[in-house]
Amino acid sequence: MGSSLNQGPFLRSPIEYGTPPIKKALFAHWPEVSAFVRSAPVLLFHCQAGVNRSASLALAAYAVRESKTLLASVRDMMAERPGILKNWHFNRSLVKCLRDEGLLGSAEDVEVLRHEVAAYEQQVGFPKH
Repeated sequence: MGSSLNQGPFLRSPIEYGTPPIKKALFAHWPEVSAFVRSAPVLLFHCQAGVNRSASLALAAYAVRESKTLLASVRDMMAERPGILKNWHFNRSLVKCLRDEGLLGSAEDVEVLRHEVAAYEQQVGFPKH
């Protein structure tokens, strides 16, 4: 973490464009990111496209800061930025992260989310996994 009088506190997570490889955990830096998320007054996520890596991390940060379940967080973010979370592997990492944070929600929430995601994937033409 660094800081500047003009910028305030900042955290640069070493996730470069085109990474991590699918088998490498997107949330490997989550403990550090989570600590920052909980203490920073304002958050800004910046990424090449802002569709998968940063969207997954931003959604996790939003859920943690707002104490919202995965389902509520996905609905809120998809309403603001449709087309995010297109990478199935990153989505699995997001679910695991929020499960560990105690924000997965009820079994009913998970089932509703599963159906909403399937409908969304069919609408945008995602390949079957």
